[in-house]
Amino acid sequence: MHKVKLYGKEYPSRMTMGAMIDFKRQTGKDVNDIGAELELLTLFMFCCVRSACRADGITFDMEFDHFADGINLEDFAQFQENLSEGAEGSKKKEDESVTAEELLGIAMGCMGMSMNDFSRCTPSEFSIAYKVWQEKEQRLERESWEQTRFLACCMLQPHSKRKLLPTDICRFSWENQPQDEKEESISTKDRFDEIAKLWNG
Repeated sequence: MHKVKLYGKEYPSRMTMGAMIDFKRQTGKDVNDIGAELELLTLFMFCCVRSACRADGITFDMEFDHFADGINLEDFAQFQENLSEGAEGSKKKEDESVTAEELLGIAMGCMGMSMNDFSRCTPSEFSIAYKVWQEKEQRLERESWEQTRFLACCMLQPHSKRKLLPTDICRFSWENQPQDEKEESISTKDRFDEIAKLWNG
């Protein structure tokens, strides 16, 4: 964990979702827009320390000007370096970049996270949580489609002269057809005509 020393006392310092939200509220700008502006860098560092202290239950009632006066150059340089490393990683996904408010909307509106839980997350922690949530949602969606296909198969089976498989009704993009089944299967058009005939009675 990174720490900064202010007036003889150490405080935790890490980039959290809460820090990005705080920064946007105070400046109207996203973290990606900071650039090399010294005041914005210092303010974001202040937001990171304040957010980390809030998450860790550490009292931090320092005003921004007092904070800026107490920063030593070594801690500030380390903060800039950490921020630059994060910026390099975000450039690789520039087309997929979203604002802190959009991430907050996803966290609270879709994932069911509380404001407190979201604010305590670092970007990497939130990224992992979001990935797992996406995988769960994808799995549930696939199961829903597969259940619907199974019901359709059951409805059509009494009208078919041969045993139907769910994949005879339709095959989803996430399913890989075995090679031997590809060789023995009838043409797509013929299969479609057969199923359409069964469906229409």
